[in-house]
Amino acid sequence: MKKIICILLGTALVFSGCQSRDAGAEGSPTQESTRIPLKVEPYVPPETGETETAAEQEEPSVSSGEETEKSPLNLKLTKEYLGEWEQTKPILRAEGSMVQVLDAGYEALKEALNQFNETNWLEIQTIYTENLEWAKEASAAGSAAEYFIFREIDMERADDGVVSFWNDESSYMGGAHGGYYRSGKTFDSQTGAALELSDVVTDMEAVYEYVKNDLKESYTQGELFEDYETTLEEMFRIPTEPSGDGVLPLEWALGQEGLIFTFNPYVLGPWAAGSQTITIPYEGNEELFSEKYLAAGPRTAKRIAQRETVYLDMNGDGQEESLSFSVESDEESFTSKLSVSRSEKEKEEFTCGGTFADAYLMDSPSGRHYLYVEFAVENDLRNLEVFDLSMEDGGELKHVGTSYESIYGHFLADASEFSLSSRLDILGTYMAYRTYHVGENGMPEADETVYTIFYEGGRDLYKMKTAREIPVTIGEEETVLEAGMELWPVRTDGETWLEAEDADGRAVRIHVERGESQFTYTIDGVSEYDCFESLRYVG
Repeated sequence: MKKIICILLGTALVFSGCQSRDAGAEGSPTQESTRIPLKVEPYVPPETGETETAAEQEEPSVSSGEETEKSPLNLKLTKEYLGEWEQTKPILRAEGSMVQVLDAGYEALKEALNQFNETNWLEIQTIYTENLEWAKEASAAGSAAEYFIFREIDMERADDGVVSFWNDESSYMGGAHGGYYRSGKTFDSQTGAALELSDVVTDMEAVYEYVKNDLKESYTQGELFEDYETTLEEMFRIPTEPSGDGVLPLEWALGQEGLIFTFNPYVLGPWAAGSQTITIPYEGNEELFSEKYLAAGPRTAKRIAQRETVYLDMNGDGQEESLSFSVESDEESFTSKLSVSRSEKEKEEFTCGGTFADAYLMDSPSGRHYLYVEFAVENDLRNLEVFDLSMEDGGELKHVGTSYESIYGHFLADASEFSLSSRLDILGTYMAYRTYHVGENGMPEADETVYTIFYEGGRDLYKMKTAREIPVTIGEEETVLEAGMELWPVRTDGETWLEAEDADGRAVRIHVERGESQFTYTIDGVSEYDCFESLRYVG
């Protein structure tokens, strides 16, 4: 067994790993009772007061066959929580993912996603409230079960054409097993419109035939109901003939490399068979898609869950080998044991500080594969542990290094351009991100020196107000800010300057130097605490 103790040395404190139990549900789905479907309304442009589909806003065009370039969007995922506990035993828990666009602009998309977030969380809260008293009674009666309702976003694609993701609901409210439902959500990045399948494809009948034939080839008779073809036909007829009462909707998402359909348990096959998934690749089927929604794959960064098995060529022989991992936490040592299984090799184990937060598979320019595993440590700081997956010459799994700039909920799709975040302390504490790529040794390498600050919980929480005159730079001009000026931080190099916006939207750069303590700053020789009425330092 290999052991690596990963300990973060912060700028103000020393943090070692901390322990918490994984709140996520494992394996398939969770609730026997009927799922309460999402009721997310599409974004309504305020000037019209009416919902327009993407097809009404712009007629789809047939692909010309030319490659369609798409610029990636910078998205961040966060979570909201509810819970009722009896001492250390959870009675009922609820979790819901939220998605946020960090790029400037895209106001219609941001409004649409905000509306989705609010509606989704309200539904989770409603389900939680409706079941809380029942869960308390069951717990008081001696039930050892843990009841929960989770909805987690699994991103497929985010660029200036579309944002597309799965909203995975898992729950347990009693019964023989839990319940699970995966619903797809896709938005036009320019208009914010919630897309229908008919907005994306040019020939619904051809898409139906593709899915029908692929199901026959990919799944055995025991994995599908005898009458599944009737159900499939009804599902594809719904968008044009909405008279099919009781038929579940088609669940689909646009990925980097194709259109993905998921058929949830009990839709086309029995619970034991799980879900059925069919992908129509863009390549070779360009005529089936509106050109504006084609993507220029492939995806070179992919999220991987615990105990999920994926296949990739790790020894360079052209054949794919299996890969999976799991994490076990030790409450006494505040560390986690990472276990990685690669094909037929013996399980390899590493000890790292903190509790598991996220993981991605990343491809380097040389074609090597790397496993990025994120651990949450004290004060929710993150360590990103990087492992080389190469199996050349029977090689052992190598721990390449630790990055203290980490995933923090960012969506990673392209290993040559992705965002990582840091918690920075400079005239306050801020979460800030910059762009990276996978370097030749597998470690993330920064593409820029400037961090962009993003706000969590509202812009005014980050407002700074000068307590005296301070020297600043506005454009090329050196000037002085008066006392009582309000500022909102936007960018920093993390060491020597912080740039903020004033009430007029001007970029104001404040130059700082280290004070007597390495954890404090001065501005023109004056303590930062004398320059501002208050500073938002955390921890």
